[in-house]
Amino acid sequence: MTKDWDFDRWAKSYDKSVQSDDWIHDKYNENLAVLYEEISAFSKKKPSKLLDIGSGTGNLIAMLQNKKSLEIVGCEPSRNMREICNQKCPGVSVIDSKLPKLANLGGKFDIIVSSYVIHHVPHDSIGFMVDRLKKLCNPGGIILLLDVMFEDESAFLNEVKYQKENKFEDRVEELLDEYFHFVDQLSRAFIEVGFSVGTHRLSKYIWLLKAHHISTSKG
Repeated sequence: MTKDWDFDRWAKSYDKSVQSDDWIHDKYNENLAVLYEEISAFSKKKPSKLLDIGSGTGNLIAMLQNKKSLEIVGCEPSRNMREICNQKCPGVSVIDSKLPKLANLGGKFDIIVSSYVIHHVPHDSIGFMVDRLKKLCNPGGIILLLDVMFEDESAFLNEVKYQKENKFEDRVEELLDEYFHFVDQLSRAFIEVGFSVGTHRLSKYIWLLKAHHISTSKG
């Protein structure tokens, strides 16, 4: 069962919130800069169509919107988030769509990026999500997923245990309230459908997974 997060209510305070000491958004600006560099390096090779999944208030799109080599499409299910994104990034199409279904996007993309989003996707939907992302990604394209992740399930359970033993009840509640994913499982899911995968740990909790669509088959 999908949990219900009120992103419409969060929209007005979102930009301030991610600049706070929130552990989930640790080094937020630095991490978006990493995505910016990855996207810039890829799009230098050829003009690219980019999909930003969970655009939120448009912070990443705002960094990229003046790049002439990029055609940018955003998708964001929160109406209030979309409105703020449209104010920051006029002229960029932001569609009402979300993971894992990603419906009504129209066409395929050379770059698919998502930051701080997949922890809202249930673990049992990862296979479906990866399959959907493959269908949306052009052969030779890349998928960049940046979020709080754990190396494997054991690392996650050890973190929950540590926080419980130290009586950090708020942190325990947050850990159990979200669907934090495991780098090993997520990597395998992409490799199984024809991607090569690289992972980079950006901070204690934040990982970047880069999946390159090496398959030349259609679909």
